[in-house]
Amino acid sequence: MLALQKISLEALIRLLFNGIDPDRARQLADLYEDFAFNGLRSLTVPHTSLQLDFPGSPWRKVKQRREKVRTAFLQEIDKLLSETDRPEADGFVLGMARARLRDGSQLGREVILSEILDMLFQGHEQTGNSMTWTMGELLTHPEALARLRQELDTVVGQGDLQSGHLADLPYLDAVVHEGLRRRPNNLVTDLRKVKKPFELGGYLLPEGSLIAISYPAQSVRPDLFANPGSFDPSHFYQKQKPPAEAWSPFGSGSHACAGKDFAIVVIKVALATIVRKADLKLAQTEIKPVRNAYYYEPNKGLLVTIDSRRI
Repeated sequence: MLALQKISLEALIRLLFNGIDPDRARQLADLYEDFAFNGLRSLTVPHTSLQLDFPGSPWRKVKQRREKVRTAFLQEIDKLLSETDRPEADGFVLGMARARLRDGSQLGREVILSEILDMLFQGHEQTGNSMTWTMGELLTHPEALARLRQELDTVVGQGDLQSGHLADLPYLDAVVHEGLRRRPNNLVTDLRKVKKPFELGGYLLPEGSLIAISYPAQSVRPDLFANPGSFDPSHFYQKQKPPAEAWSPFGSGSHACAGKDFAIVVIKVALATIVRKADLKLAQTEIKPVRNAYYYEPNKGLLVTIDSRRI
């Protein structure tokens, strides 16, 4: 599971820092991963009473990890900002730098850094978890795995997977959508605050109430999905995409996750590459969801062995 999270993290970094050297992207990924798992999840972060700053204290270590991430990422941001005046230069950082607020002001480097770290925080773990869950479903459903391999062999052949192939891989698309339905990461999506009292399902919701979609409950409704407890890509195969009330792992409407399309592409490419290049076998007896900080993850991660290499 951590390996797939790392793939997702590096993919995001290479997208955000257009043209970055792959080795440097891995270095940034290592720094951020250390901060995310050993810094942000420290008990000192949510409990201010534990934020005691003295040599060797947990809070001091959190701050040190944060500063390493901040320094390294700002170095990459500054490299790209030096090309702001070159019209041919492009990318996420330059796009933000060239944007203007209503008052005509620009976004500073610290704001750009904050946006990048927020995207990494929101994106890489959930994308990695989704890849892990879907890989686990494929390994426990050999008929679906065989059908996916057949499609990949027919469309891609023995060469490398290209972006142009994705449009011709409808079963891969169905596998990814079904994985996101069958194994949701989050307890809720589309969190909203009530601005004016209104009635919902016979209940009067007062101003200030928080409401959300319980996506795990929504995704197993039998009126929306036949045999909802089973992993079945035919729920999505060559069908019109379901409405938001039936499928919303990324939220919906104007507040949907901005990285939705990129996350789906990353999942498709990673899964297709793994399926084409290796025969894997599960090395654990059960896969069940456990809560880890903000997300649901497979118990013990996903333990696999490589049975053989295919390409």
